[in-house]
Amino acid sequence: MMEKLSDLVAERDRAIRTMQWGIWKLVADDYELVAIDPELGQIYAVDLEEFTDSAMVLNSIFQVRAKTWANDKIIFDLLCAIQDVFDPQSTLCGFGQSGEIEDPCAVVDWYSNHNTDSNNH
Repeated sequence: MMEKLSDLVAERDRAIRTMQWGIWKLVADDYELVAIDPELGQIYAVDLEEFTDSAMVLNSIFQVRAKTWANDKIIFDLLCAIQDVFDPQSTLCGFGQSGEIEDPCAVVDWYSNHNTDSNNH
C-alpha cells in the first residue's frame, strides 16, 4: 500500500528532529550513524568522520549495501540520514563536481545542535 505524501513528510520531519531514520540513529558525540536492531542492539556503525569527499560517502553506502541485513528500506533510510546531515548535493557533488568537506565533525555538530526536538518549535 502506498503511503500518503503527508505521512511521508511527517515521518521525515520527525526523523530530522529525533535524529533517527528507520534503524539508523545519529550518535553525534561519536560522529556515527548507528544501525540499531530492536532485538540485537547495535549491529553496524558508519563513521561520519570519514565523510570528507564523495568517494568516502559512496564507499560507506556500498559497504552497508553488501551486508545481508541491508534491505532496500535500510539503504533508503541511510540515504535520507546522509542527505539530512550532510546535504551532499551542496557539499560534495553539486553539478556533478566532486567536492570535499574539510571537517565532517563540524557538520555533524552543527546538524545535531540545530535539529533536535529541544531546538525546534
